[in-house]
Amino acid sequence: MNETKTKYKLKIIRDDDAESPRTNCDNLWTFVCWHRRDSYGDKHTFRESSDFFEWIKDNGGKDEFFLMPVFIYDHSGVCLSTSNATYPFNDRWDSGQLGWAYVSKKAIRDEWKVKQISPKLKATVFKNLEGEIESYNQYLAGDIYGFQLVEIVHCEHCSRDKEEVLDSCWGFYGSDPKENGMWEHISDDYKDAEIVYV
Repeated sequence: MNETKTKYKLKIIRDDDAESPRTNCDNLWTFVCWHRRDSYGDKHTFRESSDFFEWIKDNGGKDEFFLMPVFIYDHSGVCLSTSNATYPFNDRWDSGQLGWAYVSKKAIRDEWKVKQISPKLKATVFKNLEGEIESYNQYLAGDIYGFQLVEIVHCEHCSRDKEEVLDSCWGFYGSDPKENGMWEHISDDYKDAEIVYV
C-alpha cells in the first residue's frame, strides 16, 4: 500500500526583478542625483546642480521647498543618507554628495489639505524622507524578497517528493516574513509551514 505524507514549506526567495521604489511608489520627495557611472534617484533633466537651483529659483525660491542633501557611500555596495554631516559615512574617499531631495511646500499643503505647515507636519514630512531613503537603500542592497508557499507530497513507495506551488507573491522589503508583510498574505492554514531561505 502506497503511503503519502504532506507538508508545507514557505520558500523565501530574493526578488531579483524588483522595481525601484523611486519608480513604482507614490513618493512625496523627489531625489535629484548625479553620478558619473550610474543612475540614482528619480528621472530628471538637470545637467548639474546649478540647473536644479535655477529651477528652484524660478519656482518660488528655496523658501518654497524643503531641501535635503543626499549623500552616497560607494564601496562594495551603495548606501545613501540625508544626514547633515559633511561626511555622514565618515569616509572622505568613498563618500560624497550625490544630489538633493526636495518637496515643495505647496505639494505638502495640497496633500494634507492645510494652509500652514505646522512643526508636527514638518516632522512627519521629514520622517517620510527617512522611510523613502530606507526603502531605496534596501532596493540598492538587493534586500527585497518574495515567497512561494509550496505543498510537498512524499511518496513512501517511490521515495520521491513532489512540489506544488500553492501561492506566491513578490516585492517585500526585508527577509523576515513576520515583519515584511508576507505573513498577512498567507492563510492561517499554512502558518505552521517550514520557512526555508532559498
